[in-house]
Amino acid sequence: MEILVDNKYTITLVNLYSPNRDDPDFFSNIKSIIQELENDFTIMVGDFNLVQEPNMDYCNYKTINNPKSRLEVLKLKEQINLTDPWRAY
Repeated sequence: MEILVDNKYTITLVNLYSPNRDDPDFFSNIKSIIQELENDFTIMVGDFNLVQEPNMDYCNYKTINNPKSRLEVLKLKEQINLTDPWRAY
């Protein structure tokens, strides 16, 4: 969804439920769509079905689920300048 604020800023709002399988192409496609829109800001929410930072988010985490998707999400965050509000301090 695209939102125009005060006829000045455009915001891309993304609500997603990602596959519960290791499918990095899903996130790569999302990134491509966001980049094509070329809006000023992006807000992305939903269920990514992965853990971004196992050491910070879990105790005794044994196996990284969906590791390829996780790497794609970390790249996506960096490439389109997303900040996880849980980590902003």
